[in-house]
Amino acid sequence: MKKIILFTLILGWMICCSRVAYASEGEAESAFRQANAHYESGNYNKAIASGEAILATGLRSGNLYYNLANAYFKKGDLGKAILYYERARRYMPRDGDLVSNYKYARSKLKQRGAFERRSEFLKRLDRIARRLTLKESILMGGGAYYLFTLLVILAIAFKKLRGLSVLFALMFMFIFLSIAIPFPREVREYKNASIVVDKITDARFEPVSDAEVHFPVYEGMKLYILREWGDWCKVKRPDGKIGWVPVSAVEIVGM
Repeated sequence: MKKIILFTLILGWMICCSRVAYASEGEAESAFRQANAHYESGNYNKAIASGEAILATGLRSGNLYYNLANAYFKKGDLGKAILYYERARRYMPRDGDLVSNYKYARSKLKQRGAFERRSEFLKRLDRIARRLTLKESILMGGGAYYLFTLLVILAIAFKKLRGLSVLFALMFMFIFLSIAIPFPREVREYKNASIVVDKITDARFEPVSDAEVHFPVYEGMKLYILREWGDWCKVKRPDGKIGWVPVSAVEIVGM
């Protein structure tokens, strides 16, 4: 009897949860359509408000971030637009429209020459990595390494398969290295990348408002947060320069 009561309670709880989830999804879908309607009519403030309301429910998606980015860009808020394009890219890095709009938005950045200098080989690997989500990189890299190990074992165990096994092992090792070399940089992107959302702010040598200015940073620029201290955060520019900016001037990309 106790087991029957317990089973009934669990079943009832599961049904209630599924109904709540279904209702939440339905409300989110309705809000998403409403946000699109506001965007199509040119009411970008309402489109942004509707999109942010969906995010407040805890729901996340590449399309939601992408639509918010477009609305912010149309509104003229370049910093927020690039922030949301960056967030969208973490969900759908190979979307053609997203890639085009992101590149166009970045072409509007005021600050030039603050980008990391890297060899052409590493740049090519970065371009490959940027076409994958972090999860895809982990799965592909892990799979390639597993297959490489398996083929090496086969080459050692079976002489007849040695030539073919070595050939495929080298191929999978190349795939693994193509993902593994830029992987630490990709992890840093996911953990520490932030976007400047103020129109312009000064990076200072110390975390105080009257400290000497080190360099200016403009909206939409990417900075890497090294640490926070009160209302300030220590940031690193892609070219290696380090300074302190107000926490309110930047927003971490996150997920």
